[in-house]
Amino acid sequence: MKHTEPAECAATTVGTDELIDALTQLGRRQRVAAERMARELGWPRAGLSVLRMLGCSGPASLSDIAAALEVDVSVASRQVGALVDAGYVVRTIDPEDRRIRTIAITDSGRALVVRSREQFGQIAARAFATWSDDDIAAAVTQLRRLSEAIGAPEDLSPHQNVSRN
Repeated sequence: MKHTEPAECAATTVGTDELIDALTQLGRRQRVAAERMARELGWPRAGLSVLRMLGCSGPASLSDIAAALEVDVSVASRQVGALVDAGYVVRTIDPEDRRIRTIAITDSGRALVVRSREQFGQIAARAFATWSDDDIAAAVTQLRRLSEAIGAPEDLSPHQNVSRN
């Protein structure tokens, strides 16, 4: 059966609609690749994000983890809880402020991060085998530019004035 789009879904603004479609497709493909990698590693995709963050930045509070991953504290708490149960992170009490619990990555958590980076590196090497270093550098620049343009979710209020260049 052929899928047809309702009139309101048809692209009408050249450029902007195409950009949104491309970002949507990129998001889907990135999610599928991340889910496949997490499945092969035997760990939920969200848990890998927490581990990678802690592996790069070092110990952090739960609120810092939530902020860095742009998720609600309750979401970060569930992810950290699962990681604690699996032995990939530990909760410690901050020696300077005993009210704060700090989450730190364990050796087994670091090993999982290394395996995930190796696996992602292999996937990326295959996906971008025909790209030059300049192509990759240009893509990185444009993706970072896109991320900045989109901004944080709270920056996207429909009531803000939007200027178009």
